[in-house]
Amino acid sequence: MVNRRMIESFVLCVMLLFLVSSCWMPYIAETWSVSGTASFKGTPSHEVMITAFLVPREGCFDINCARVSNAVNLGTEGGDFLLDLDLTDREVHSGDRIELIMWEDTDDNMEYDVTERFEYTEPLASCPVFKNAVCCLFFYAEAQDDLLLAAAGWNADHGDLISVSVNVAVLSNAKITNWYSWN
Repeated sequence: MVNRRMIESFVLCVMLLFLVSSCWMPYIAETWSVSGTASFKGTPSHEVMITAFLVPREGCFDINCARVSNAVNLGTEGGDFLLDLDLTDREVHSGDRIELIMWEDTDDNMEYDVTERFEYTEPLASCPVFKNAVCCLFFYAEAQDDLLLAAAGWNADHGDLISVSVNVAVLSNAKITNWYSWN
């Protein structure tokens, strides 16, 4: 016969197991924002847009990559941006990355088209979000990766084999530019 004390003990054990296991399971962000300022190398001939694309580990950026944020118009002189990234409905794997991409929006539709020139982005020396990285990107690790010094989940590349887990809602004050001159 099951008495009340046994039931209470069982419930307490289940609650304790839940609390302990939740401490071991890392928080993996599926939504976050990146805000900052973009400046340009050279003068673009059209208004420039910026957005974030999910790039599978097997490939490089192309039109088939999925856009995972809003697009922001930076005009022809650069300016402030706020990108809201959302990966809640995306299947991701270790090695997948999110790249911040700029493009000249020649048809003014706020969508990247294969005929439009795009540029990868790179952090400026004073960028607190991407620091010394070669380009502005986040990468995904399914588990802690000691080789990449990455936590499980999404990580901001800081360069020099350093990364920081994306575990905050907003990454602020990014300072970025395009890789090559627009002209």
